Amino acid sequence: VNVHNAPDHVSIVEQLVDREFLLFSQFRYFRAIYSTAWFCHGIIGLWRRDRFTSLLSEHPFLPFGEDGWLGAMNLLQGHKMSQELRSICTTFAPSRLLPPINCSSGRQQGYGASNIWKQRALRWLVNAPRRIIHRILLFVFYDCGNVLGNFVFRVESTFHLIQTSSQLGAPIVLSLLLVNGEFAFIFATFGAYILVQIVFALHINYVLWNHRPDIQQSLMCTMLYPLYTTFLAIAGTVGNLKCIIW
Repeated sequence: VNVHNAPDHVSIVEQLVDREFLLFSQFRYFRAIYSTAWFCHGIIGLWRRDRFTSLLSEHPFLPFGEDGWLGAMNLLQGHKMSQELRSICTTFAPSRLLPPINCSSGRQQGYGASNIWKQRALRWLVNAPRRIIHRILLFVFYDCGNVLGNFVFRVESTFHLIQTSSQLGAPIVLSLLLVNGEFAFIFATFGAYILVQIVFALHINYVLWNHRPDIQQSLMCTMLYPLYTTFLAIAGTVGNLKCIIW
């Protein structure tokens, strides 16, 4: 959460980001155990110096996504990466989803971005289409060292490629549905998605995390989380399209 705010003054957006970080930390820990982590987070990652320096000559040095590129190239060299949950990091989290109206100021840097939209749509999520060829090569050639690891890695890689392709195609599909007047189908699909996500979020918070009251989130945060992930999906779509045309 935002280190500048006292715990009782943390905004609902910061709570949602905190929940998101908890979830993907757990997921990436699973990934590291059963296959390999995909990249090392820039602000909290530890690199072996020889591996880090060996990647710099191939790095594209784009404005954003340096850690994701390093991770992909490291995997292409056949290395593995790990995730550690016993270390604690307090970091910045934007306190609002969108920038103020008629305000173009605010930093675009990732963890220092003034809002979630700038952090995700303009920075974090603008590189996936550029790395499709890398993901395909890893899908074909990467070896985790065991059958289970290779299976998990390829299942995840498939979902990642499907997600990237879906986000690129979503505006076209949605436009066609709107043109054809499929409003009932759109609302029914969105409603079903939100309902499933609410059930899933409640299950995680009150069943799987029942023994961890220190990381459980409030009911309001849990119920709003599906809408937050929908917002992130929209940001991802914009970010991926920006990647293509920028």
